[in-house]
Amino acid sequence: MSNDRHSRFKRRQWSMVHPQSASDTERASVNVGNGHRVREPRRGHSRDGRDTRNRRASGSFITFLLLLLVILLVAATLMLRGGYQRTTREVVGERILFHRFPNEDTNNGNNLFGWASTVGLAELHGMKPCFSMMGVGENLHDSLELEGGECKEREGLFERLQNRWFPNAERSQNEAGYAVYQDFAIPSTASRFTVTGYLQSFRYFSKNVTGPGRIRFKEEIERRNSELVQSVAKGRVTVGVHIRHSFEGDGRTVYLNFPPKGYFEGVLDHFREKHGQGNVVFVVTGDDVDYLRTSEWISGEEDVVAILNDDERRKPMDDLAALAVCDNMVLTVGTFGWWAAFLSDLRNDHRGEVIYYSDMFNMEVHPNVGNVLESDHFPPHWISMDGRGLVVNAK
Repeated sequence: MSNDRHSRFKRRQWSMVHPQSASDTERASVNVGNGHRVREPRRGHSRDGRDTRNRRASGSFITFLLLLLVILLVAATLMLRGGYQRTTREVVGERILFHRFPNEDTNNGNNLFGWASTVGLAELHGMKPCFSMMGVGENLHDSLELEGGECKEREGLFERLQNRWFPNAERSQNEAGYAVYQDFAIPSTASRFTVTGYLQSFRYFSKNVTGPGRIRFKEEIERRNSELVQSVAKGRVTVGVHIRHSFEGDGRTVYLNFPPKGYFEGVLDHFREKHGQGNVVFVVTGDDVDYLRTSEWISGEEDVVAILNDDERRKPMDDLAALAVCDNMVLTVGTFGWWAAFLSDLRNDHRGEVIYYSDMFNMEVHPNVGNVLESDHFPPHWISMDGRGLVVNAK
C-alpha cells in the first residue's frame, strides 16, 4: 500500500471512530433532511458559536456570591442576637441613654428641659447621657456652660440591621405626657435605651444637674446682663417678668392661655405690699416688642422697666441671663420663662418668690388632655395666681 493510499485509509478509519474530531479545523456534519447537512458545534460551544464554558463559569461565580451573602447574613444575625450588647459595651465602655424629641420644632426652653431631664435620668440609671440640641432655638452652648449630655448619635450598619430585624433589641419608651413625670422602665441590662419626649418635669432633674457649676452662663453674657439689671435696680429688689406673647395658633391648637390684665395687676400689688412702694422694680423682657411698648401696666408704671430686644446684637439668651439674676420671677406662658424662674430660684437659693399663672395650660384642647400635671411641671414652693390677681396656693 502506497503512502498516499495508507494516509487516506488512516483518516477514514479515524473518522469512523471519532466522528466529532475528524479535523482540528472542521466540524462534523449530520443529515437534517431534505438533503441539507449542518455542522455540529465544537465541544464547549453552542450552535451559534458562543463559548458555553464562559456561561458555566459565570453561573458558578453567581452561586458563590449568593452563598457568601447567606453566610454574612447569618453571621450578622448571630451577632445581633447574642453579642451586640457586649460588643457595644466593649467599644463605648458605658451604657448609653439617648434622648429624642417627638419633632424638630423645639426652642430654647424645650432644649433645656431635654438636656436636664436626660442627664438626670442617665445618672439615676447609671448610664451615659446622649442629647443633641435641636429645633429653632439657639445653640445653648453659645451662652451656657452645660456639663454632660451633649453628643452626636451615630447609627452604624449594625444599628440599622438591629432596628430593622430586631426592633426590641434597642429598647425605647415614649413619655406618657409632655409635662407628666413617669418612671421609665430602663432595664439594668440595657446597653442602649432611647427616651422620646419633651420631659417637661423638674422631677427628672437630679441634684447633680441643679448643683453648683452644672448649668451656668458664660462669663461675658452673665457680666453684661448683670450690669444691665443693676443699672435698672439702683439698689431696689428686682422682680423679673417674662412675656411670651407672639405665639401662634387658632382656637383648636392654642394650648396656652396668656394671662389677663388682672394677673399683672395682682403681681404688682403683691410685691409692692411685700417690699414697700418704691423699694421694688419690675424688669420686663419678652418676645413682642410692640406689647412691651404699648401695655398700660408696663408703660404707665414708674417702677416697671421694659428691656426691648430691638437691637440685633441682643439675643433671647441675653433675656434669660438678665431674668436669672433677678431676686424674684413672674411667668406668663412657655418654657423660656419657666427656665428663667428656675435659674433665678437656684441662684437665690430659693429665698425669692416665683409666681406663675394658674390657668396657663388650656386643659380643653387635645395637646394638654392627659399630658399635663401641674404638680409635676411647677415646683411645689412656686406660687400660683389666677387672672383676678388672687393667690391660689402659697409656699
